[in-house]
Amino acid sequence: MKITYRLATVKDTKQLASWWRDGEVMAHAGFPLGLTIDETKLQDRLLNQKESNHQVFIIEYDAQSIGELGVKIEGNEAEIGIKICEVSYQNKGLGTTILSKLIADLFLTRNITRIKLDTMLENTRAQKVYERLGFIKVGVDYDVFIDQLGNKRSAILYQLSKEDYLKR
Repeated sequence: MKITYRLATVKDTKQLASWWRDGEVMAHAGFPLGLTIDETKLQDRLLNQKESNHQVFIIEYDAQSIGELGVKIEGNEAEIGIKICEVSYQNKGLGTTILSKLIADLFLTRNITRIKLDTMLENTRAQKVYERLGFIKVGVDYDVFIDQLGNKRSAILYQLSKEDYLKR
């Protein structure tokens, strides 16, 4: 059984759009009704993302698409996000495994010195994963936005330095 990630292509448009439209998949990110997706714009984004500092990757388990990673690089810093979108693959440690691979890639092959991420305050499962991987809580943005149902949402901010990563 192999878990890996690869840069998303235009062939992934329908899958990504399906996940992003799904309120169950997107609820933890603050979009309980899902997102409205223009597939033509998404195709254009995926077609041109090699030149972009914000890329989308597909997580694959045994060659099946099960989720996505987002990576935004500015200088020597990366901001990342992850979703295991296929429910039957959640709660199996796959997110931890793929994040470990991504973190190693960013620090050891891409000259990144700090990785940042955030998660919704109520997403305690993700918080435990991030902390287990060495991320340090650096703050909370309270009431950072109002979700589709009118609820105020807050986010916990995390970061991991290359120096701290190499000490582990």
